[in-house]
Amino acid sequence: MAQGQSVARIDDSVWAVGFTKAFVESAGDQNVLFTRTDDGGATWTEPVPFEENADSRHPAGWVEIAYVPKSDLLYAIYFWNETSSPLRDGTDIFYRVSHDRGDTWSDRQKISLDGLSIFEGSDTRNGWFMDRPFVTSNGALIVGVSLMKPSTIKDGPDRWHTEVFFLRFPDAVHTGAGDPIVVQVTPTTGVGLSVPHPDSGLPFANEPSIAEWNGRLICIVRSRTGVINYSESFDDGVTWSALQPLRYYAGGPPLLHPNGPTTIRRFKDDTVGILFNNNPGGTWYLDGVWSEGWEPRFPVYLVAGRVSGTDENAGLYFGTPEIVLSHVGKPGTPTLRRASYPELFIDDDETYLFYSIDKQGIFFKPLSEELIERAKPALRE
Repeated sequence: MAQGQSVARIDDSVWAVGFTKAFVESAGDQNVLFTRTDDGGATWTEPVPFEENADSRHPAGWVEIAYVPKSDLLYAIYFWNETSSPLRDGTDIFYRVSHDRGDTWSDRQKISLDGLSIFEGSDTRNGWFMDRPFVTSNGALIVGVSLMKPSTIKDGPDRWHTEVFFLRFPDAVHTGAGDPIVVQVTPTTGVGLSVPHPDSGLPFANEPSIAEWNGRLICIVRSRTGVINYSESFDDGVTWSALQPLRYYAGGPPLLHPNGPTTIRRFKDDTVGILFNNNPGGTWYLDGVWSEGWEPRFPVYLVAGRVSGTDENAGLYFGTPEIVLSHVGKPGTPTLRRASYPELFIDDDETYLFYSIDKQGIFFKPLSEELIERAKPALRE
């Protein structure tokens, strides 16, 4: 398994990448690794594991790499099972810092998750997934995470209780070697973002994706509602609004999406792009397993939004979705596979789509400017 790729652009030809690798997801020798290219992807350094002693009791996963602009400073943030919890994804969250673009890394440091209501009465921490971190215009480093109430994981997906939180490094830009690092977990109420499961009513939201523009942060999440839901922050990620459906325009139809990963990123012209599957999910048969609401996760579509001039619908209106990945298959067979965890990587002159085929290998392809323009709405008068 190789998935959860995190790509940070350092300069024109230097990219830093973190990813999760294992024979079996969340078990065995699962670990998080780091590699870098100094020549625009032609060659890569030998992947280096962050946890030398990763084993079935202490799997690491979901590493994210953050680069602080105009510096040599990188952050690596990831899950690691400190307590040997037998639960799948039983874990705490840690970070490491590099002051030399990833040549060397600090010891791991634990991020406190104390005081969160989702872990009340439990010694075990449980969660998965981090969004690609970014540094806000005010100098804070933000990364969204999914956390789960540990007592619900064995009850099956329809009884899971999951919430979205944010790790906030308020002064990441000015961190020097040896300086103390402050990490906040928001919302500071101790209760994360969620929407009720349509059948069980239990809180459910996970795998957040965040972008900043027009004086706000917007976060979109996966849920069991068949649509993309969003939240906004106007104070640099300290407080967040309640989740609500994201629509093509204020009062219009919602962006349909199954219970799968979705991504939002800002383009250089201040439009935003969203990767999604453009369907509400349903009963689906894949590899001998029936699922409800989690599929299909192909094709992958791109839709772009412009600032509308109002505060409704996150201040956005969207264009017509364009297919960016129509079919992925297992080599030598006609079997369809999911494009797991697609990600937009925006360089100076190119936009790339990164993805994993059913969590087996990491791939990328350029997206043409013509395709991106077709996904944008017409300018309003």
